[in-house]
Amino acid sequence: MYTHDRYSRRMDGNITIRKAVIDDCDRLMELMKELAKHENEIDLMQLSPEDLRRDGFGENPHFGCVVAELTNSEHEKTIIGYALYFNTYSPKVGKCIYMEDIYVQPEYRRKRVANNSGCYRLHWGCLEWNRTAMEFYKGQNAVDVTNPDHHIFHIDQPELAKNCN
Repeated sequence: MYTHDRYSRRMDGNITIRKAVIDDCDRLMELMKELAKHENEIDLMQLSPEDLRRDGFGENPHFGCVVAELTNSEHEKTIIGYALYFNTYSPKVGKCIYMEDIYVQPEYRRKRVANNSGCYRLHWGCLEWNRTAMEFYKGQNAVDVTNPDHHIFHIDQPELAKNCN
C-alpha cells in the first residue's frame, strides 16, 4: 500500500492519525457497525474482526486502514474514526487510492482529522441522501464527478460465482 509507512501524525491537539494495527480490529468492527447503522445497512454487515485480521494484516493485505486516535487527559487512547482504502492505478495520472469507508464519530467531526496520502488522487463514493457529507467534501475542494455518462457497477456473490461457471 502506498501510504502505510507515512502515517503517524499528530492532529488537532490530542488526536493522532496512524496506521491501523491488528490489535485495532475489534474497535474497527465497532466503528464499522456504527457507520453501517448510520447508512441503514446494518443488516448487510457480514464481517467479523477475524475477517479484518486475515484480510488486512496478513502477508498480502487486501486493504489498508488508518485510524484517528484520541488521547484523553488521563493518557487513555480511543480510536474515534478510521479510513479503509485500497490502491488503484490510473493510466492517466498514476497512483490513486479508493477510500471504501471513512468514519469519524459524530462528536469528533470537523476537527481536521485528515492526512496526506502520498498519491495523486483519492476516490470515494457518497450516498445520495448524505447531503451533509457532500457539502463537507465540496468545502474541502473535492470534485463531484458523478454524471450520467459514467456509471459504476458491482456484482456480489452468489451472482459472481454464477457468472464464472
